Amino acid sequence: AVQQGAGMVVVKSDKEREYAAVEFLKWFTDKDRNIRFALESGYLPVKKEANNVKVIEKYLAEMKDNKVMNKLQSSLPVLMEQLQTYELYTNRPFENGTDAREVLSKALIDKAKADREKVLELLETGKTREEAVKLVATEENFQQWLRELRDSLFAAVNGGM
Repeated sequence: AVQQGAGMVVVKSDKEREYAAVEFLKWFTDKDRNIRFALESGYLPVKKEANNVKVIEKYLAEMKDNKVMNKLQSSLPVLMEQLQTYELYTNRPFENGTDAREVLSKALIDKAKADREKVLELLETGKTREEAVKLVATEENFQQWLRELRDSLFAAVNGGM
């Protein structure tokens, strides 16, 4: 499973700013503070000792919004099993990686929206849903999207986004 998050880094700067950034990260990743932040934001805690069902359930019991907390609590065992049994990996950073990720994160969603619009237009012309989908969900349409994705990704990786 892909392990990802917002990502925080300390960039080269003057000594005072670097020190302040490191202190902030220590403060932010404090077990108690980070578990609360994780539960309220949908992120996972960053420390192994915080990724524990019993620890997280203790914090859930203290939280006020029961509707959200009930949903979190019901999904917690599945999440914890995944964290303990899946091999987690992260993507290696590379130049223009953020641009490439942007292309990849939008490509399928944008294509689905565009194709849905085509289907709706075909429905307005009197086609049945099955006929409209069949006209849009073609190998040719997929291959065209794949070429455009490849070209957009190539441009992003090469700094031309």
